[in-house]
Amino acid sequence: MEENFPFEQGYVDYLEIELGLSKWTIKGYCRANQMFVRFLRERWFPNELFVTRVEEKHVRNYLAYLKKERMNKPATRNKQLVSLRSYFCYLEIQGCIADGE
Repeated sequence: MEENFPFEQGYVDYLEIELGLSKWTIKGYCRANQMFVRFLRERWFPNELFVTRVEEKHVRNYLAYLKKERMNKPATRNKQLVSLRSYFCYLEIQGCIADGE
């Protein structure tokens, strides 16, 4: 089952309309974000996930998980990071998080 992430539909609209990304790229970004959210809920935020509580340490821990436990190669980890970067950029644009959070 795919797990939604906060502000998913708005993010999808942003990727499609404002960035002009293809539907396949958008699906890849969403899958990457769903995987990140699942990781956060399993390891850090079992009760409730607030994007304002996500810190750099969570992203670093996730990248370590991708490398050590999932055995992802650097190219795969970089794709994950690109999708997360675009998601948090979107959240910043929307005013959901402050610059540098």
